[in-house]
Amino acid sequence: MCGRYSIRKPVTKTADLVKTNIKVEDSDNYNAHPTQKLPIIKSYSNGKALELYEWGLVPSWSKKLDKFSPLINARRETLMEKIT
Repeated sequence: MCGRYSIRKPVTKTADLVKTNIKVEDSDNYNAHPTQKLPIIKSYSNGKALELYEWGLVPSWSKKLDKFSPLINARRETLMEKIT
C-alpha cells in the first residue's frame, strides 16, 4: 500500500457509479494520507454511496481502540515474527 496519493473531484468522477453522496465535498486533495478521512465507494443493498472513512487497519485483537494507531502497512519480511 502506498503512503500518500491524490484525489481530484471525487464527487464529479463517481457520479455515474454511486447513488448517493454522504458528506463528501468535490474538492481536490493532493496529499491524501493515513488517519485522514477520505472518500470511498461503499456498496449497500439499495446501491452504492460515496462516503468518508478513516484510512487504516485496526486489528480485531486490539482491545484499546482509543490508544491504538491504525496500521497502514504490513511488512512481508516480518510476517512470521510479529502479530500484526
